[in-house]
Amino acid sequence: VGETRSLIWTFTKGADIEYACHLPGHYEAGMRGKLDIAGDKKAVEHKAD
Repeated sequence: VGETRSLIWTFTKGADIEYACHLPGHYEAGMRGKLDIAGDKKAVEHKAD
């Protein structure tokens, strides 16, 4: 409880990616999202809700 983790991905081209937590009940509770990678753009950091 109260722990945080970081993960850094480096993309070399644009893409639309969906991600999710697959632990029981987590996906249904909303632990999922989408990334819209624009390619050749400045990196932007977003915090998870």
